[in-house]
Amino acid sequence: MRRLSIFAFSCFTLAALAHTTSCRTSPRPTSEVDATTPVDATSASSAPADGGVPKLTAFASADDLGAYMKNLVREADEKRNAQKAKRLAAIEAGAEAGPDGLWGDEIGDAFGGGGLGLGDIGTIGHGTGTGTGQGYGAGSGKLSGPRPPAPRPAGAGASASITNTQVDGIDEGDIVKAHGDHLVVLRRGRLFTVHVGGGALAPISTVDAFGPGISPKGAWYDEMLVAKDTVVVLGYSYERGGTELGLFDIDAGGKLTYRATYHLRSADYYSGRNYATRLVGDKLVLYAPASFSARAEDPLAKLPALRKWSASASPSAFAGVLDPSRIMKPIVPDLFMTLHAVTICSLSTPELECTSRGLLGHSGRVFYVSSSAVYVWTTPFSWLTPRTGKDAGAPTTMPPRSYLYRLPLDGSEPSVLRAAGAPIDQFSFHEENGHLDVLVRDEGNGDGMGFAEGPTTSVSLLRVPLTAFTSIANVASPDAYTALPNVPGYALQNRFVGDHVLYGAKLERSAREPKRAERKLVAYRYASRSSAAAQALALDHDVERIEPIGSDALVVGSQGDDLVFSSI
Repeated sequence: MRRLSIFAFSCFTLAALAHTTSCRTSPRPTSEVDATTPVDATSASSAPADGGVPKLTAFASADDLGAYMKNLVREADEKRNAQKAKRLAAIEAGAEAGPDGLWGDEIGDAFGGGGLGLGDIGTIGHGTGTGTGQGYGAGSGKLSGPRPPAPRPAGAGASASITNTQVDGIDEGDIVKAHGDHLVVLRRGRLFTVHVGGGALAPISTVDAFGPGISPKGAWYDEMLVAKDTVVVLGYSYERGGTELGLFDIDAGGKLTYRATYHLRSADYYSGRNYATRLVGDKLVLYAPASFSARAEDPLAKLPALRKWSASASPSAFAGVLDPSRIMKPIVPDLFMTLHAVTICSLSTPELECTSRGLLGHSGRVFYVSSSAVYVWTTPFSWLTPRTGKDAGAPTTMPPRSYLYRLPLDGSEPSVLRAAGAPIDQFSFHEENGHLDVLVRDEGNGDGMGFAEGPTTSVSLLRVPLTAFTSIANVASPDAYTALPNVPGYALQNRFVGDHVLYGAKLERSAREPKRAERKLVAYRYASRSSAAAQALALDHDVERIEPIGSDALVVGSQGDDLVFSSI
């Protein structure tokens, strides 16, 4: 297990506070929306608060960002004071306070429609560091497949990735990598190299995954990448408050040598499903969120900044890597939001050089890297979204509360699309031939921490051309969704394999025997755009991992006390 995260509060606590009876509720009624035109503030709850056109724009400067936040606070305080006066007047008149009463407004002001901004809430009981298997399934402990990534420029020790990557040519963080004839292993805060050959394994080198003089207390070293003769270790330190990037040299003989450690100011990037890093050529791509409060004394203090570690390192050594002019303003302003930051660092320079691009939005998130862009899907936390309880349904019938951002890897301007539902994790995405396909369920909270492990709900496939992404947050057409069969259980797993998307789930242990016949894997030929192309395959075990092997797949799951592998 990678890291076990336990929140100091639960959605049931929030439900109790909000006087509701359930953490999972139904969406508001859908308004008729023309997918070809911008949406105004009346079309759904996640529309721009000012009623204007939802256009993607950046802050002009640090002063502009500060003034924007002060204005949000002023407007929120004015609204709250007006509602307090209304409530007091109602009490004096002996009338009942309505649903917009004083207490309800204060809860809304405290938590915000865009979510709690959980990035700064610590994780408790992490387990034992990186572990041997990476969490919940489909994102880790990967197999070698017959389709290796496209080769990168060869270096003295360059090796093809042994990670069963999602996108050819883009390596992903993992805990085991290859460098020539050596395996590089990240385990419990240490790096090991092992020579492979001659029918035997031979240990070669061992070093700490953290630098000399750095205390590992309160730190979690989660993943690594190998770029030519450089090993990059990614970790998060609660002791020092930020992401750690450790750089190590590895020679042809497998010897490891510590080079440097850099601290990136951020909140915890941890996801129970996704790795935070990708390697595109010699560029390290890193996603890290940060909670963002408009009431903060210094909003700039939350922006990503980088410093090189030394024994005398101080907070003043941090240098900003995200200029406010590269932060997109929130389309749905709120007092509490999340700053979603994508940082790109060059690994070909003597010193680590990084720049970031950021956007402010909802706290629920899933991040995916294609061969051309970084995608960040943001969605409001479902338990904080007021709903009527009358209109649960598939994403095709839901209001478009989510925003999907596209940040091109070539550095060109970001674009956005407004959509309904939420993806399960990064494996819900597939970009190919000028289109983006995303498997979505009717509600979800992204894959941060352990949020992806909830019960399965209605499933659809969203398919849009890349030209649908513009600076205007147009809504994906209802015709862009194809409703698909649901599967019972929880912790939905999904993966695009060849021309199909596969998905399945696992049943509660108490329900496994009586519902054994309900176990199934759904395979859908996504390019067909017809729900008739979905095929349900009966399984005698849960679906806990789906791994592509060329154009076929291996499905792994539990059957009682046994682990079962099914070829598809």
